[in-house]
Amino acid sequence: MQPISITAGINTIMDFCNEFRSKETAGYYAGACEFILTVYQQLNQETYDAGLNTQICRDIQKELFSSGYNSYRYIFRVLGMLDDYYSGHPFRNKYMLNNRYKHQLNSIYQQWADELKSSLTVKSTTIPVMYSIIRDFFYYLQQNGITELDCVQHEFLYTFLMHEYTDHHASMGNVMYVLRHICTYLRKKGLNNFPTELLPFSLPLSRRKVLPAFEQTDMENILSTPDKKPHPVKETTRFLC
Repeated sequence: MQPISITAGINTIMDFCNEFRSKETAGYYAGACEFILTVYQQLNQETYDAGLNTQICRDIQKELFSSGYNSYRYIFRVLGMLDDYYSGHPFRNKYMLNNRYKHQLNSIYQQWADELKSSLTVKSTTIPVMYSIIRDFFYYLQQNGITELDCVQHEFLYTFLMHEYTDHHASMGNVMYVLRHICTYLRKKGLNNFPTELLPFSLPLSRRKVLPAFEQTDMENILSTPDKKPHPVKETTRFLC
């Protein structure tokens, strides 16, 4: 029977990481282990608690989009490894986060989002980015109590764009692309009253950095720097044959 001390599980995980992971990666796992031990210590919990691990995992999922997934994925992995260790199972190569999305959709909107995802013909690496925006759109519908997609007007699309600007101000082109895809797809599915496109809305041209002009004194210094003195030309000796 495995010991139930949380420290025993943490030590086993670190031994495994130090042996089978790179030094840099093992350092990330060490930080995750320290975080989990701190939570246990704050609660005066010395033994492994599956319920506490589940709660930590839920708290992590709430923070994924506000602080970045990379900051928390090692904590999630260690939690999974602890569960496996105390269940007598070997460590797995991968620990997938079941729900990485910050909002939950109802069954109808989840179905629409999944159908839209399956219709995407872009690179596999682009699909998660587009799917995230698709989910944001349907969640915005859900939050505003819109149950009939035929009731959506252009004004609603613009308010959604303004809402998305908070999280995507540097990549609004992606949001516009996905929203146009949503409009086209839903029209093809028979929602004839859904807006056809974002007619009056266009993105500004990308800004380019303009470097300041040189001051007069700077120009004089630059021009005076090169050595402008004439140099004697070396004579070459010519041999007559």
